[in-house]
Amino acid sequence: MEFYVNRERLGGSIDELREELRAEPDYRLARRLHDMAVMIGRRVASMRTEADLTQAKLADRLGVDQSLIARLEAKNPTRVPTLYTIARVADACGYDVDLVFRPKASAAHAERAQHVY
Repeated sequence: MEFYVNRERLGGSIDELREELRAEPDYRLARRLHDMAVMIGRRVASMRTEADLTQAKLADRLGVDQSLIARLEAKNPTRVPTLYTIARVADACGYDVDLVFRPKASAAHAERAQHVY
């Protein structure tokens, strides 16, 4: 099977396609954002549970539909929540939010990390 984007051949196998995608900066960024959304969703579920709240009770505190909480906690999220949403959810569960920036890992570590996906 061959894969094409804008009539350009991407690779002859799914493994070749994955390698070519991993080389694309936009793909790597999208993958990191997806991973962050998954991690945020897990933390939202954890905070909510520790606060002894159901999804419905948390949604009620925030004045939103329960489906928003379900989307935040989804195992395969379609969106990255905004900082505003993250801060509101954390506050409703009795938590503060700390945003941390750190230097990127070394090139050798980054290359190894690419093969995790």
